[in-house]
Amino acid sequence: MTKIPTIKERVTQLSVGAFLVAIVIMMTSFTIYSMRKAKIMEQEIGEQLTSNLRTQTEMFIPSFLLPEQQLGIELLFERIKEEENLEPIPQPFVA
Repeated sequence: MTKIPTIKERVTQLSVGAFLVAIVIMMTSFTIYSMRKAKIMEQEIGEQLTSNLRTQTEMFIPSFLLPEQQLGIELLFERIKEEENLEPIPQPFVA
């Protein structure tokens, strides 16, 4: 003998199923959105880094070619850090 589900049981089953499907759709949408946003941010950061590359290279060429200007390399680095709001890369802890 098979038990025939009542209307209340059937509604509960459908509600739980719809809830689970909604969760799966939301999580999938969030994952796809995050992946696309990360890709866009990566492209924007790459464009920002390459946009100033030519001028920065032209600033450093005299410092590498002329011995009397080699002391100015640190000043150029500091100016670039300030202009682009760069933070220093933390050094790994070595015991």
